[in-house]
Amino acid sequence: FAESLVLDSKPGEASKIADEVLADCITLGNELSQQVATLTLNRRQATNTFARYVFGCRVDWSQRNQRIKELFVQNFDYAVVPFTWSKIQPREEVFDTTALDEWIDFLFTHRLPIIAGPLIDFSTKSIPNWAFIWEHDFDVLRDLMIDFVRKTVQRYRKHVSVWNVVGGLHEPSIS
Repeated sequence: FAESLVLDSKPGEASKIADEVLADCITLGNELSQQVATLTLNRRQATNTFARYVFGCRVDWSQRNQRIKELFVQNFDYAVVPFTWSKIQPREEVFDTTALDEWIDFLFTHRLPIIAGPLIDFSTKSIPNWAFIWEHDFDVLRDLMIDFVRKTVQRYRKHVSVWNVVGGLHEPSIS
């Protein structure tokens, strides 16, 4: 690669050398990643440290079809269940958890680990419409979020294996 950099007066030749070097780098990178994967796999086999839960899927809990639920537990090792604030609490002080409860109970009964959340998500339309009247009053909005998180975690604490509390904080604008 250094040879190609010093061939200022011969750009065609420099380009050809650089292309060959890059092709070699891609080949070597692939070989290196295969070696690391093989070593890691062999180490996990020797120590029996394979992940117990390998294949999971996100649940659309608005789908209340029994056949979908049965296919889900037959084909996946864990479930990622979104806890969308705007769907769970469509109006202030009103919680609608019927469909979510069905899924959580079904998954729990079939012993599928549940990854819940995010509970508060700023990257989607998960903030309920009724909460936007408080968008300039941080203290009230914070208290509403804390109340939602507290009530939700309290309700599902015995069923959920992992909580994803907040998401979308990296979003440059909330809309």
